[in-house]
Amino acid sequence: EPKEGTLAYEVQRLGLPEGSVVENGQESWYAYLAFADPWLFYAKEFPDENPAIAVNHSQLWAMDVETEEQYLVQDDIALYQVVTDGNWFYNCGGNTDCYQLEYSDDGIPCGLTLIEERI
Repeated sequence: EPKEGTLAYEVQRLGLPEGSVVENGQESWYAYLAFADPWLFYAKEFPDENPAIAVNHSQLWAMDVETEEQYLVQDDIALYQVVTDGNWFYNCGGNTDCYQLEYSDDGIPCGLTLIEERI
């Protein structure tokens, strides 16, 4: 059971996917998560429909931490370490890609537009 006040506790409390928090001794950090108030962006992974393909696919989701409502932002995107300020979204793997977050008229994150690859 995660200790109250830790990242692992918050992930469990908010119902985020297992593995969202990496813990190494006294250090904890989010994997595939980024926060821009009030949105928490995170990945959901699922296996390929063809069991012969050993590749997981990822979706980017956003959760309003005040209401806990969750919204699909981008389907089928490979996520690594992510950073956002609520406008720009950086996906940092072997290279860093820069996206602009898109929002619906209601202010809900609803997509990513690639601005520049491998910066």
